[in-house]
Formats: sequence, C-alpha cells, structure tokens
Amino acid sequence: MDFDLIHACSAVVTHCVQQQQVSVAGAAPPGVTGGSALAALLAGQRAAQQPAGSAARRTTTLQDLPPEIIRQIATHTSFDDIGNLSSTTRRNYHALWDVRHSWLCCQRADNVRRLDSRRTQELLDEIERIDGEPMLWAAPLEALWPRIPELPRQYRAQAYKRIFDMAGRVPTHASLPIRKGMIGTISGLPAEDQLPMYDFVHVAIEKSGAGHDQLWSSLAWLLRCLPLDPPRFEREYSAFVGRLASLDVLAQSELIAQLVTLLPGFCEDDPDESATLAKYHRLMQDWVQRLPRSYQGAPIGALAHMIWLLPAQQMPAHYVQLRSLTEALPDDQLGPVLRRLPTALVLLPQQYHAAEFALLEPLVSRVRPDHREAVALGLLESTIGLIDATLSRRVWRNALQLLDGCDDTCLFNVVDELAYQQLVPLLSMQQWEDAKSELLAFIERNPLSDAARTKLLDFVSMTGPEDE
Repeated sequence: MDFDLIHACSAVVTHCVQQQQVSVAGAAPPGVTGGSALAALLAGQRAAQQPAGSAARRTTTLQDLPPEIIRQIATHTSFDDIGNLSSTTRRNYHALWDVRHSWLCCQRADNVRRLDSRRTQELLDEIERIDGEPMLWAAPLEALWPRIPELPRQYRAQAYKRIFDMAGRVPTHASLPIRKGMIGTISGLPAEDQLPMYDFVHVAIEKSGAGHDQLWSSLAWLLRCLPLDPPRFEREYSAFVGRLASLDVLAQSELIAQLVTLLPGFCEDDPDESATLAKYHRLMQDWVQRLPRSYQGAPIGALAHMIWLLPAQQMPAHYVQLRSLTEALPDDQLGPVLRRLPTALVLLPQQYHAAEFALLEPLVSRVRPDHREAVALGLLESTIGLIDATLSRRVWRNALQLLDGCDDTCLFNVVDELAYQQLVPLLSMQQWEDAKSELLAFIERNPLSDAARTKLLDFVSMTGPEDE
C-alpha cells in the first residue's frame, strides 16, 4: 500500500523545514497550494544545495528528510498510518523503530483471535519493552483493555490490575480515558468481584497523585451499583466528601455533581436515613457555592435534577436559590443547568410556573449553540408537568426556536429522545395540538433536508397523546 506523505504531512514538513531556516531557491509558482506547494518548497531546497541542472534530474523523496523531521511527522500522523510511514525506507524504519514497535503491539492487541492469559501477559511484557516515551504504551493499552472480558474469569483480575497500573505510567492526558473506561466496566463484573476491584482501583488512584483527580468522580459513580449495605455506602460516600478539599477545582466540580446524583442512595423510610440525606444535601449545596462560577454548571444541574428528594414545602425556596445561582453563571455553564432546571420547576406548585418560566427565558437565549440540543430537551420534557396549555405552547415554541438552524443529527437526537421517553402520550390533547402547530411552524421556517423533514412529519403524524 502506498503512503501519501505529501497529503498526510505537508503542513508538518513545511513547519519543520521553516524551523530549520533553510533558504529556498525561488518561490512556488503562482496558484500552487497545499501538497504541491510543499513539493515545490522541498524541490527548491534541493536545488539550492546542488549544482545547476541537478535539480531537474532529482525529485524530492523521503530520503531527503532528516530523521528528526520524520519523527516529528510521525507525531502528527494517524496512528493507523505508522506502519506505512515506517516501512517506506530503511532510514524511516530505524528512525521510527519505537513508534513502529508501539504500532505492532497495537496490531497484536486488535487482531489476536483468541486472547488467553499467556498471550495477554506476553503482550503486556512486549508493551513494557517499548523504548522511548511512555506515551507509546497508550495505543496498545487502549486496544487491549476492552478485551479483558474475553479471558477466562480466573485471569481477568490479574490482567485488569496490570493494565490499570501500566496506564498510570502513561502521560495523564492519555491515561485518564483508559482508566476511566476501565473503571466503568467494574459494574459489569460478577457481584463477588466488584468490591475487590473497587478497592484495588481506590488504592491505585491514591498512589497516582496529582493529575488523576478526575478519576474520583468515575469511581464514585460505582457506588450506585456496588453491592453495599447502608453503613458501607455512607462510609464510602463520606470518604468522597472528605476528599473534595484536596482536589483541583475541575475534579471538585465533577465529583460534587456525581455525589449529588448519589443522594437517592440515602432514601429510606428510616428517619435516621432521612436526616442523613438532609445533611448531605445541605453539604453539597455548600460545596457548589464554594466553586468558581465557571465550574458551577454541572453541579447546579445535578441539584436541580435531584430536587424531588426534598420535602414539598422546601422545594420552592430551593428552586429559587438554584435559579438565582444560574443567573450569575457565564454562558458556557448554562447548558448543564437548563437541561434540568425546567423539569425541576414543574415539580413546584402551579402558581410558580408562569412567573418562573418567564425568568428562564433570558437564560435560554444565552445558551451556546453546542448546548441548545440539551436545553431544548429539558424544556420539552418539562411540558408534561404543565397544566396551563398556553404556557405549554410557549415552552414548545422556545424549545424549537433553540433548534432553528441546527443540523440533522441534532434534530434526530431530539426526536428520538422524545420518542424513547414516550413524552407525547403524557400530554393533554390540547397540549399536543398546540405542539403540532409549533412543530409545523418549525418545519416551515427552516430549510430542512428531506430526511429531517420526513422525520419530523412522521413524528407529528404517528405520535399522539393517550385518550383522555
């Protein structure tokens, strides 16, 4: 298979050559751009260094590039192309030996048909023998860890622990996705294996130190599915709360949001459990307000999502507090909050609905484009809790206006989510008639693709509320 160096690496080579400040004999002809400009640049370099007439007989090849430039090219080349790049010449093969070694390990991890304990340990030994930067371990480990379930059960824990430890030696930006993914699989282990693996990961993260703080929120997520009795659940929850003060602000924000969503774990008929829930709920509110505003969005959204945990008489005051905090947020933090705040609002007594929705409208208008899909869903979900048909129609209009100009993927996601949640059957007949009018107006004012138009029209025609 031929490797198109000019197409894949033109910008990189140009940058590297410019850094070396090699004089160029002549400029590229007018109109030459992209890969052809690079070819002209390299040809000019060769011409400047050779006797007159030789440049016409000699075209630039990979042989002309020094090893340091080849290695820089490799850092900007798709990992899938490393095999091609490293095998084009003998010089490339030696210059990129470490990267090629990593690529070969990745190929083995991807392609071995029957993974057993011996092959796994041999492959991990091979990965550890890769010289150069520890970053070169990342791709093979990323390819190998999802295959752990293929091993016989008695060997899985050994492989899991070794890969998790090796991932901890990879640079943080590559290590975190691997380790987060691995943590997420613990809930799928047999029940008797979950707690031992949870305990192992807990110790491993503590040893990792700074840079791995974001893993604590991933580990806390497991509390919702581990086989824990109430005393152990509270001990673990309390330990995570105690850890907040030592974390960086991003990790604090992520862990607080996770701890808020874990509060239903204290929902029991026992009065002591109710008191415990109230205590931790207040504590989470306090922690949210300690965060810089630029990190409050997700935690406030989590508190809004969990408003149902509070006694009914406390909900209005709590909601008003959350809305006030939201009004002070920067625009990029509004999306996670407004995904949940409208559905929290409709849990309040009806007399709050119209006034509070009016206060949300200026916030909705500030939402960033990449958050509009989520906020539109939050608004649409809230309509099932509205009795006032006029207000319901207004909310549908606001939600659909957020989607004006969005692409097909966004529209399909919203329609599919509404269908999945079976939201429309929960509306009154009047609400649905008004919603259809707003949907048809949306279709009329937007230049939709045929697929999007058909999707929306099918949704309008095939969906309807249950008979009243």
